[in-house]
Amino acid sequence: MAVWWDERLRTAPHAAVRPAAASKPPQLAHVDLDCDYLRGCVLAALARRPAWRVVLGEPESAEECTCPADAAFSWSEYERVDWERVLAGRLQTAAYCVRKGLIRKSHLAHCVKKWVAKRPGCRLTTGVPETVLFELHDAEYLDEALADAYEVRDMAIDGSEWWIAKPSMTNQARGIFIFNRLEEFVAAMQLEDAADVREWVLQRYVHPPLLVGGRKFHLRLYALAVGSLTVWVWPDVLALFSLEAYCDDPARLRAHITNTCVQAPQSQEEEAACVCLLAQLPERLQAEAGMSPEEAAERCERVFSDAAALVGEAFAAVSSELSFQALPNAFELFGFDLLVDAQWRVWLVCCYAPSGN
Repeated sequence: MAVWWDERLRTAPHAAVRPAAASKPPQLAHVDLDCDYLRGCVLAALARRPAWRVVLGEPESAEECTCPADAAFSWSEYERVDWERVLAGRLQTAAYCVRKGLIRKSHLAHCVKKWVAKRPGCRLTTGVPETVLFELHDAEYLDEALADAYEVRDMAIDGSEWWIAKPSMTNQARGIFIFNRLEEFVAAMQLEDAADVREWVLQRYVHPPLLVGGRKFHLRLYALAVGSLTVWVWPDVLALFSLEAYCDDPARLRAHITNTCVQAPQSQEEEAACVCLLAQLPERLQAEAGMSPEEAAERCERVFSDAAALVGEAFAAVSSELSFQALPNAFELFGFDLLVDAQWRVWLVCCYAPSGN
């Protein structure tokens, strides 16, 4: 695994996940997760650690924390974590209490903007697309709101500029649309679904993207943040492809939005076509782009290196902000979405927490 850390904040790495010594009585681990798959993975991991004794919560039925008072560790749904004990340092958990600076699109954009303003030569300067925060509380005041988003208001009228609009607090590509003319954006903002969204992130679209076999893809990289703060990057990066050929029509979302929830593969063949590992991408590049094995492998290795560096700097950007507070007795898994453009430049576009919130 690749590792990044911030020496200013690093304290007792891995203390949050180090099991008790075998000579001590087993400690109590509380598991209260709704997802059957995740719960099974966590239980399987704890089963390999005899220093822990496990007690289960009630999935999908408990509305409040059910963590026993004598538990030393809890892996629960975010809403059911005993935050009072966690923040007091009496309970270890698998989530940070405050991390919206990383997983909320608007907060991450704000943190990155502050970071690059002080470090104009850093990786995030050229590794995050131009981003504009857009707030609209009433469609009648759209013109006034656009005055604060002049980058979009004054976009080229010939359709040469592409932007993507994302609701700040959604995931799974819900509410996202792409536009290359101002009138398209205005029309979308006046729809009923958009009227319920107050805060948007408008991001310059990475166009043209790198295509493999004529199809767009994005990378999903997972990083484990431990304590306060060591970050481990998992090397098995996913490459998620569209099932439709790329086109110059921004309304064809299935050609542009490569999330599996949008692609919705209906068979094993379609799933294999839209999901693979970055480590398997050199084979596709050889077969579909005519690259030599050496060039394809070198390109993908560089992509991984650049992606890991961007993720590390994203943690550096948010770790000094009040909107992200690392805790020495916590750890959490984060997912990062990155794009590769036609010049093989890697772009960090968003981050999310699989645990939600």
